Amino acid sequence: MANKGNNRHMKSLNAPRFFGVAKKEHTYTAKPRAGRHSLDKSVALQTILKKTELFSGTAEAVKSIKAMQIAVNGKKVNDPKYSVGLNDVISIEPIDKKFFIGISKQGRSTIEEQKKGSEQRHAKVIGKYLTNGKKLMLRLHDGSIMAAPAPSIAVGDTIEFSETNEFKRHLPTKAGAQCMVIDGVHVGVEGKIINIKKGTMHSSAVATIEQNNGEKFDTIVENIITIG
Repeated sequence: MANKGNNRHMKSLNAPRFFGVAKKEHTYTAKPRAGRHSLDKSVALQTILKKTELFSGTAEAVKSIKAMQIAVNGKKVNDPKYSVGLNDVISIEPIDKKFFIGISKQGRSTIEEQKKGSEQRHAKVIGKYLTNGKKLMLRLHDGSIMAAPAPSIAVGDTIEFSETNEFKRHLPTKAGAQCMVIDGVHVGVEGKIINIKKGTMHSSAVATIEQNNGEKFDTIVENIITIG
């Protein structure tokens, strides 16, 4: 039997929750390209642009992308199915507006306009490795790789980038830090880390989070990203 290869689209009914598309409005939805974010935490650029309500429909959004009028994290792209996900910053250059991709308490992607002066973005460190030249590199949750600004940065910490996408500061995942839950039953909730219980060979590290209303809950550290 011949290999069918990768499907270029998927049925809306089968789309991951993060897509945030109506299950019964359209039969199919665009499938994001592989490579940056995982499929269950990504969405095609053409799909997320429609949520800005600045485009009349998919065709107009696609036309703008192919005209190189859209940038993701400062990089111009021309692929309508370019994979975008949590904490990516989308710039619509003709109108000089920037939008930030977040996640709702239902686990669906959201897109909000960024105010001037708050254009930084956060990326979670998901891996570290040494190059052949013994240079320490960091793998980030958005699929990008960067040289480690300091050897003390640990997997699970956050890198904050400036408006020009340059390293701004290191945000350790530790007690007292502000964080947001990006997966699990408390997805979309923000709060302060009260303490972290180290994991073992058979269990993950667990963080206790206190919300602004004083309520507390536990979640595994993999489910959070430090934001302040």
